[in-house]
Amino acid sequence: MANCIGVHFYIGKYGTKSTKSWRWDNDHQGWPGFAGEEEGVAWGGFAFPGGHLEYMESFEDCAQRETDEECGIKIKNIRFQFLVNLTKYAPKHYVHIGLSADWAAGAPEVREPEKCESWDWYEMDKLPQPLFETCKLAIDSFRTGTNYYGIATDGD
Repeated sequence: MANCIGVHFYIGKYGTKSTKSWRWDNDHQGWPGFAGEEEGVAWGGFAFPGGHLEYMESFEDCAQRETDEECGIKIKNIRFQFLVNLTKYAPKHYVHIGLSADWAAGAPEVREPEKCESWDWYEMDKLPQPLFETCKLAIDSFRTGTNYYGIATDGD
């Protein structure tokens, strides 16, 4: 069984409405998501940027590295959002750190075509489906303020 530390994060975008973004009440503007593989499992769903924490890497450095590697945008104001013990994708077992960040610069682009079909900004209530479990938890955390989830398995 593989044990991993996973890091995913939503990215709030500020500014005026555009064709690739939207506005909700607190002036954030959507999240990027992608279709394709996630964590090496061909599941054909959507997820926020993220990946595995490298040895001796800070959470902030991981967020910046993964965002650049996967979609080429710059982020700032990286902060903790939630923690979950994620067993849904067995045999992998993740201790997952959910982070949030603000968009700083750049337009999302596909940088890992073997893992990702596309990036775009989506309205929180109109995200494409199916969503990777950590994205569902990020949205719940954003809405409820919950910052800890016990074991998350299929259906939790």
